[in-house]
Amino acid sequence: MKKVVTSALLAVACCVQAQVVQVDLVTQQEEYLPNEDLMVGVRIANKSGRKLHFGRDNVWLSFQVEALDGKHVGVMKDPEVTGPFVIDSPMRAVRPFNIAPWFDMTRSGRYFVTATVHIREPGWSESLASNPLTVDIVRGTTVWQQEFGVVGSAPGSAPEIRKYVLQKANLMNNRMKMYVRVTSADESKVHRVIPIDLMMNFSRKEARLDKYNNLHVLLQTPRAIARDYNYSVFGADGRLIIRQTHNADFSRPELVSDSDGLVRVKGGQRRYVASDVPKLESKPAQTPSEGKPPTVVPPPPAPGQGKGETGKLTLKSADGGSGD
Repeated sequence: MKKVVTSALLAVACCVQAQVVQVDLVTQQEEYLPNEDLMVGVRIANKSGRKLHFGRDNVWLSFQVEALDGKHVGVMKDPEVTGPFVIDSPMRAVRPFNIAPWFDMTRSGRYFVTATVHIREPGWSESLASNPLTVDIVRGTTVWQQEFGVVGSAPGSAPEIRKYVLQKANLMNNRMKMYVRVTSADESKVHRVIPIDLMMNFSRKEARLDKYNNLHVLLQTPRAIARDYNYSVFGADGRLIIRQTHNADFSRPELVSDSDGLVRVKGGQRRYVASDVPKLESKPAQTPSEGKPPTVVPPPPAPGQGKGETGKLTLKSADGGSGD
């Protein structure tokens, strides 16, 4: 009888611990293109009354991915999740990870992502799994593409041929978004997929390369009753160099190439917004889009395939609500 009572008490204690530490997954979007960075935030709420230590090794956290159709989801590389951090009580932390390079989620369809956090504290060892996070992989439609050369890493070597591809994708709630893909010439290798902005079916778009082979895109967006244009510049590795907003209330902006091979926006009026890249320390007066071309740089040497990224740790009160 004594053994039965002891077992019951242990079971109750386990349930109490599971309730005071909660694990769930958060993401800023539900739909992604194949090879797009898939940032998932592991959110841990600690109400245990003691400090919890995580990230001291590469086994404190594990991910599981399942496909809705039951087909096997391959693991392309072991996740790298090290990076020590402490969650006091009562606090919660969100640790973002880019899981796209770790799992083969390139087929269109629905996937379920689960994270398991392993608590390893003196006198307390337990594994807690999150509820599944639903992620949809959707295909884009190519609307423009152009090959370009990247200087090889070895002196005097032939340039590597890559390709910029603009793709649009229909998302939930009748939203449409434009993306840029940077691939090898035959598209067998994808260097980066990055979203540009939302667009409308009749959205105007322009794309030009400058003398450094940076890609300049001018895209009409649904904002401001479709009078706003997103102007973005991308490097040969897919990195975002510049993002600006130009308004067409008085004249329509367009891309023009100068005699020295640089590209700029002509017409329209620049609007300074919080999403500008690079960010401005102070907001200048709104000006017509007739200035000098933005500062761009030559593309760097060809990088390798993107790696899984660990984002910045965010700490909040454990009672701070569900949104992050």
